[in-house]
Amino acid sequence: MQPQCSQQAEFSSILAPKRSRSATGLRGPASRMHRHRLMGACLFALVAAQASAQTTTTSGPIPYTSPASRPASFINRPVVIEDFEDSVIDPRINIFLGGTILGPLGQSDSVDGDDGFIDGSGNQGHCLLRNSAAIDVVFTTNPRVAGLVWTDGGQNSLVTVTAFAPDGTQLASTGPHALGDGNSTGNTAEDRYFGFRNDGGIGRIRMQTDSASFEIDHIQFSNTVEPLIMGTMDDGNRAMFLAAPDAELPGTRQQVFTLPSNNRPHGVAFLGTRALYQDFITPRIFVVDPGFPTQVPLISLTGRSRGNGSLAVDPTQRYALSIGESADLNPVGEAVVVDFGQQPPQVSPIAGGLRVLSFVSEAIDFAPDGRAFVCHTEGVSVLRPPYQSVDFTMPFPSVVQSPSMCRLSRDGSRLFVTRVLSETVALPNGVRTTTAPYSAASSFTLMPAPPTVQGLGPMAVSPDGQALIVGQQFLFPPDNGTRARAFLLRAPFDGQTSYQELTLPASSTGLQCTDDGVPIDCPGFEAIEVSRDGTLAVLSGNSGAAVSSRADRVPAVFIRHPFNDQARSSVAVPIGPAGFEGRGAGGIDFQPDRMYTSGFE
Repeated sequence: MQPQCSQQAEFSSILAPKRSRSATGLRGPASRMHRHRLMGACLFALVAAQASAQTTTTSGPIPYTSPASRPASFINRPVVIEDFEDSVIDPRINIFLGGTILGPLGQSDSVDGDDGFIDGSGNQGHCLLRNSAAIDVVFTTNPRVAGLVWTDGGQNSLVTVTAFAPDGTQLASTGPHALGDGNSTGNTAEDRYFGFRNDGGIGRIRMQTDSASFEIDHIQFSNTVEPLIMGTMDDGNRAMFLAAPDAELPGTRQQVFTLPSNNRPHGVAFLGTRALYQDFITPRIFVVDPGFPTQVPLISLTGRSRGNGSLAVDPTQRYALSIGESADLNPVGEAVVVDFGQQPPQVSPIAGGLRVLSFVSEAIDFAPDGRAFVCHTEGVSVLRPPYQSVDFTMPFPSVVQSPSMCRLSRDGSRLFVTRVLSETVALPNGVRTTTAPYSAASSFTLMPAPPTVQGLGPMAVSPDGQALIVGQQFLFPPDNGTRARAFLLRAPFDGQTSYQELTLPASSTGLQCTDDGVPIDCPGFEAIEVSRDGTLAVLSGNSGAAVSSRADRVPAVFIRHPFNDQARSSVAVPIGPAGFEGRGAGGIDFQPDRMYTSGFE
């Protein structure tokens, strides 16, 4: 069968960014991706989990008219569905061996419901035609669940569908199944769904038939955790990129971006799909597109003497704020904003003398309306676009000179602050919080920490805003106890909020770490981030083989299901290539899955 139609689009692998469907089959705000490629030439496997050792579950062939036809219990997390309706393909999918997007009209045989009606016809939608007997669908994010729908082929075609692990090992196969009614006018009664589930990840699905050509639609995969970037300053000084950070734990595939020599990547942030790495010593930002990692534009931070402190990008993905301190004997604040909406990007000063201490990488957060909240040594300042001046400041007590850290709930309704401490006056230890509407008169509620809990620092908020992870960063004098600790706080957030300690891997706590081969207390944490769906938390920072008395090459801590007491598990993950492992003393950032004005929908 050689179907033809009025609109066709040829491709061999990745086409362009597109809108993919959500689990309901509707187009959703979390489903749009910018153009990028995740198949960088520098990709290497640090630890290859053996997906073949995991149990693989197969589903299908199942009659299919819409996403509702798929067994509800088969995928228990968000799903991306490639339906070809905009004639381009999701960048997280590679189609090997080529194909043609058909539709509408002609001999297109789309999934029934793609035209808005379940009426027995797929002629008004789009599908993918393969003019050969086989097709390979490759998933760049190694999802745990993936599938596709066979929609047309020769009468009684024998169809076999096989799933492979990310390392190429065959996981499972189903078939041959006799499919096809011999009709080429878009009938949908013959459409069948095939799916596979494997906790070690699915790298590829192959469909083979004895027909000269066939059509498929609704390629779908579990929406695994979004990509992650890290800076490993003082361990390997590497700019790290993890395309699917939860796909193969306790190992995870990692990519190193090659930056110019003598760089020390500390602050990190995503700008759409591009990764920004801020050099701690030299005032500059490296801009890396994962699809073209050998081309690394450089932004000079005019007005700054160093690139230390915090780096953060606003929700529209236009502005990047860089705030730290000078390298003087008596340091002063340095703050600039980079406008990527201008070509070339324009660097402007931020008025107000905001000072973020050099080692603090999590001092900036954004509300959905675009306001920036900057925790600095004197308080929390709020800025509006274009972020060149302070709107107002929520001051700290005058005795406080603290390297504070900020986190907002996703909806912006609650602000959390840590490290509100004094160099001269004893103040209660704990997390402070306040709620919108914010103003210079906002008052903070202290959630006091138990006596055994010491210097709290980095935080991450659950997607629903009802829970908070906070990490211990340092110990008070005389510096006795375990540094590497993390706690979970749950609403209501008030003076009675309890601190639930999370179990961390032994290799990241106690005397499990070394400095030049000598046992030393493992360091606390300086950065915590949580994935958009809340299923993965990453804790990092404060490691550094290049710094005397600091633990060497400490692994990062990855916590799956951090807010679920029944499902939570934590693993230690070495970061960086062999011989240069170590989470370093830098920041973390997950790629945003939505923007609030342009780009992501």
